[in-house]
Amino acid sequence: MTTYILRRFLQTGVVVIILSFVTFAVMALMPGDPVDLRASADPHITPEDIERLRELYGLDKPLIIRYKNWAMEVLQGELGFSRTYRIPVTDLIGDRLVNSVILSGSALFVALLIGIPLGVFSGLKPNSKLDYSANMIAFAGISTPSFFLALLLILLFAVQLSWFPASGTLSPGNSELSFFDGLLDRLNHLVLPMLSLTALQMGVYVRYSRSSMMEAMRNDFIRTAKAKGMDRKTVIWVHGFRNALIPIVTIVALSLSFLFSGSLITETVFGYQGIGKLLYDSIIGNDFNVAMVSFMITIIMVLLMNLLADLLYAVIDPRISYS
Repeated sequence: MTTYILRRFLQTGVVVIILSFVTFAVMALMPGDPVDLRASADPHITPEDIERLRELYGLDKPLIIRYKNWAMEVLQGELGFSRTYRIPVTDLIGDRLVNSVILSGSALFVALLIGIPLGVFSGLKPNSKLDYSANMIAFAGISTPSFFLALLLILLFAVQLSWFPASGTLSPGNSELSFFDGLLDRLNHLVLPMLSLTALQMGVYVRYSRSSMMEAMRNDFIRTAKAKGMDRKTVIWVHGFRNALIPIVTIVALSLSFLFSGSLITETVFGYQGIGKLLYDSIIGNDFNVAMVSFMITIIMVLLMNLLADLLYAVIDPRISYS
């Protein structure tokens, strides 16, 4: 197991290096760099000033040299400054990361709490009213575009009913409120984007849980367990559900990566100040350092969650060994 984990970490490191270079190269192709932006804002700047600024920013060097310099700074903990917010990226990322974890974590918890049991019970009773209802809910959640669902929620609960705020993370003056009132204010801003993310994720969990449970209950060992006279609960939850967990763990582990990367569309529509909204703003504003850090967080978390899923397989199914 130790050898396998070390080998996977090595593979993950290689993939991170390759993807970081590809991302760096793609970001370098974006039109407009700091010098271009400054030159367009200053009509009195001379060509000599532009060349001097390019040398100062290192933009006159080849791409591979610029990537090397950036990577060495990142390894030393220097993530650079945000061009838009004029503060270090480390100061900017922290609060946004916490907001995304709160939003995505709460949405994931609710989606798992509803989606997996609903999928399991519908898989136990295929072609029943429960199964048809669960499938209808799942397909509606999967097929509805996230921006459209977000706009519907805003129109219904914020505009028509005025139950929740339409956008934002906190109300102005939140810092002056008491702890309980401040927490309640944050929860009010959290409800609509959380519902939007929950609806999108829950459909996936329902479908995976249903198909996995149906497949597990068709296996020979289930018939053997029934033939031995085991009670229905033991057959379903000990033998059936445990074997159905393997594909479910895969999709859940991959979903965990979004805790740290945020949901770009949902956060942007609701104006929720998370990593997804920050990534969108950084790309629109050509904020290179912020965009690179946001992309790297997403890449690293997806790879680590893949590794976590592989390790959980051996815990769930003793037949799987990584020796």
